[in-house]
Amino acid sequence: DFWATWCGPCRAELPNLKQMYAAYHDKGFEVVGISLDEDLDDLQAFLTKEAIEWPTLIDTKPENLGWNNPIAQYYGISGIPAVILLNQEGKVVSLNARGDELGKLLKDLLRPVATPAPPAK
Repeated sequence: DFWATWCGPCRAELPNLKQMYAAYHDKGFEVVGISLDEDLDDLQAFLTKEAIEWPTLIDTKPENLGWNNPIAQYYGISGIPAVILLNQEGKVVSLNARGDELGKLLKDLLRPVATPAPPAK
């Protein structure tokens, strides 16, 4: 999940991502966030406030912050949010696994589970 704290659509997708993580993590679903933030303090405060449970990667070298993130450059990320969903074999299943589409794909990949309540605000 390529994202940033200053990205409105990224933040709007967070409740869905948290819900899917809660529903499917024990079935093998993992999220790795790649932050394109430039302010490390803002990022850490956001991660703490939102109780993000999955790893979030950021290169702390000043020249590699934001859009200069080496991982984002490697994958050709030119807009966020950008989500790459891999199956159990590491093959790309979707480049648009957001919203309802993420739930449908996870259901197909990992079998249905009871839908948990949305996260508390």
